[in-house]
Amino acid sequence: MVVLGSGVVAMEMAQAFATFGSDVTVVASGRSGRILPGADADAVDVLRSALEDDGVTFVGGATVREVRTLRRGQSPPPSMGGSGGGETPLPLMRISLALNDGGGEIDLECECLLVAMGRTANVESLGLDDANAVMACGLQYINSKWTTMTG
Repeated sequence: MVVLGSGVVAMEMAQAFATFGSDVTVVASGRSGRILPGADADAVDVLRSALEDDGVTFVGGATVREVRTLRRGQSPPPSMGGSGGGETPLPLMRISLALNDGGGEIDLECECLLVAMGRTANVESLGLDDANAVMACGLQYINSKWTTMTG
């Protein structure tokens, strides 16, 4: 399994699947290649060590260039509600990564890809403009008094 992302959700899922017995590789994009960007560095080091102890491997500072399906999965057997029978091959994908430090490219192959990146708040329908809420960089602004309203 390959997990694209380096935030909280990505780390939770990586550890869960590794604990269940999957081989998990986390791809942390961005220049730093750090997991949990913005979190305390000492805490991140402890967490990363624990994840590595659980079998999670890391590729840091990489940009996804391409995801290609090498083999499509087959229909599940009838016992699982499908129309196929016998062994069910899993899908196989290749993720091509460019290393941001100029170290070339690497390819990872996996049967499962989890994209856990790019989460944004879904606030368009909340009427924040009507409430005079100030937004900065897509996030609600909170002033030094921890209030979100202006005026």
